[in-house]
Amino acid sequence: MFVGNPLDMIEVLESSRDEISTVVLTGRYAANRELAAYLSKVYPSLSIVSGRPGEEPDPYLPTYS
Repeated sequence: MFVGNPLDMIEVLESSRDEISTVVLTGRYAANRELAAYLSKVYPSLSIVSGRPGEEPDPYLPTYS
């Protein structure tokens, strides 16, 4: 699933917390350390993966961006 912004991502995480194990930050959010730190603190069971800035997300991967 592709989510276009952090607020939408948090909404999805809140409603599907037990079903999501990994979040991949891509595009302009890939280098956002504050977002990654927030997600790690609020959702400690999640794996947070950071892509490269400017990278286009692959909608075929089961990830959140």
